[in-house]
Amino acid sequence: MAQLRQWKTSSLKTMKVLFQPNLFKKKLDGFTLVELLIYAAVVTVLLAVAATFFWQIIEGNIKTEANQEVEQNASFAMEKIVAAAKKASLIAEPANPGDQTDYLILTMPTPLEPVEFRLSNGQIIIKEGTASAYPLTADSVTVTQLKFTNLTVPTSSVGTIKIEMTVSYKNPANRPEYSAVINLENSVSLRR
Repeated sequence: MAQLRQWKTSSLKTMKVLFQPNLFKKKLDGFTLVELLIYAAVVTVLLAVAATFFWQIIEGNIKTEANQEVEQNASFAMEKIVAAAKKASLIAEPANPGDQTDYLILTMPTPLEPVEFRLSNGQIIIKEGTASAYPLTADSVTVTQLKFTNLTVPTSSVGTIKIEMTVSYKNPANRPEYSAVINLENSVSLRR
């Protein structure tokens, strides 16, 4: 009987140990402060990398748009000047071979009205005959240089003109992503 009591007592103790509710249960109440700080640091680094990546994409798009605007304006103005020169019958200004001016006056065969190109307030202006002058370049760009050189050979009856221009994107804040400049140079002979 004593053995039975001892067995019952030891069995009860074993059962109490085995059936304690918190013995095998892991505490899952929340994060520790260290875990929370590690997660916050990882998220912060990932967000910083993503923000830098997206900002570089935006800056690249802005730079591309500024370059396209400058190239389009310079190309359009150059094409317009070249087309007018090819139709002209005479270079009125700069009149003499070797002369260089910041304006170009061409005499057209029909109608016999001059076409004038000049630089005014950072824009290339065209004036055809008695009509009002109008700009060839947009307000978003500035033409910083416009030169016309008469390259006509004295023994030739065909006039030749050299055109040089520098066009830049307006960038009053001087931000690097808006910096865009193009230099164009072209020579054209008049057709008779």
